[in-house]
Amino acid sequence: PSSVALAMVGLIESLLTIPIVDKMTASQSDSQREVKAQGLANIITGFFGGQAGCAMIGQAVINVKSGGRKRLSTLISGITLLLFIFVFKSVMVAIPTAALIGIMMTVAVDTFDWESLQLFRTFEITEIVILLVTVGV
Repeated sequence: PSSVALAMVGLIESLLTIPIVDKMTASQSDSQREVKAQGLANIITGFFGGQAGCAMIGQAVINVKSGGRKRLSTLISGITLLLFIFVFKSVMVAIPTAALIGIMMTVAVDTFDWESLQLFRTFEITEIVILLVTVGV
């Protein structure tokens, strides 16, 4: 069923995130431990009607670039976001959408690996066209 597909997608994204964060923090993670912990957490979450979760590359990179080095930093950022949503709701609603878009664009530009554009030199023109059409759609 679709739940198995979603679990696999989450698992793959988590496994892709681990080496990226390990490289950025000069540390070594235990992939087997991460897989077991994620599976157990998602099973327990399901009993409470919650939504499954996984490590996400973009959020992990932003967290590390912002100075987060331990797992606790992810928890604290989530709790802080919840506090802002529930406690400062009236303030959050007053923030213009354009300002939020500006923040999102800044984060996207800051987290993009600009050196990866050098790879375009090794691509054939047909590969570049396929890439641009895929991104454009």
